[in-house]
Amino acid sequence: MKSLFSYKEGGRVRHVHIPGGNVRSALSQSRAIEVRAKIAVGATSAQIAEMIRKWSDKK
Repeated sequence: MKSLFSYKEGGRVRHVHIPGGNVRSALSQSRAIEVRAKIAVGATSAQIAEMIRKWSDKK
């Protein structure tokens, strides 16, 4: 099972997969914590989705 971030944009539900492997991997869990922290401080869905996409670009 993979971690993902879901949000609504223009009436549609969008999903962005959080890279890092299985939900039990340390990397995936630490990234999920980062996403939750951004949500807690009021970051927009677009800001969070962009942060997640940047993780995918670091190959």
